[in-house]
Amino acid sequence: MPRIIAHIIETVIKPPHAWHYTLVSHWHTIMGNLSTKAIIDRIEGNIVTLGVYDACWLQELYLLAPILRDRLNQMLDQPYIKELRFKRTGKKRKSRLLIKTSAPTPLSAPIILTNSEQHALKKIDDPVLKEVLIAFRSRCQRSV
Repeated sequence: MPRIIAHIIETVIKPPHAWHYTLVSHWHTIMGNLSTKAIIDRIEGNIVTLGVYDACWLQELYLLAPILRDRLNQMLDQPYIKELRFKRTGKKRKSRLLIKTSAPTPLSAPIILTNSEQHALKKIDDPVLKEVLIAFRSRCQRSV
C-alpha cells in the first residue's frame, strides 16, 4: 500500500530535529508572499541560512532578520532559531520589458488639445519637449 512521503519523513526525522521538518513543510504559510523571494538553503544547529533570489530582496530581508527570526520561532513554539543568515542564490529570471527610448511615432489621427493645454504648451520653449508632451497626451487620449 503506497504511503504519503510526508508520513515517512515524520517517522524518519528524529524528535530533536522535528522543528526542521515543521519549518520546511510550513515555509509558504509562515513567510506568506515572501516565500517566493527566498528559500531555506541550510539549517545548521540553530542557524538558518536563506537563499535569496534577488540582491534587492537580500538587503530587505537582512534588515527584516530580527522580525523574521521572531516570527519563525513563534510558529515553531520555541526559540529554536538563534540567527538568520542570507546568501544570494540563482534563479531563472523572467525577461524584463525593454523600454524604448526612441522618439515618439507620429499618430495618424489629429491631436486635439484643449485651450488650457495649448496655453500650457506656449510656456515651454523646448520644441522636443513639446512634441513629447503632445505625443504623451495623445497616448493618454487613446487609452481612454
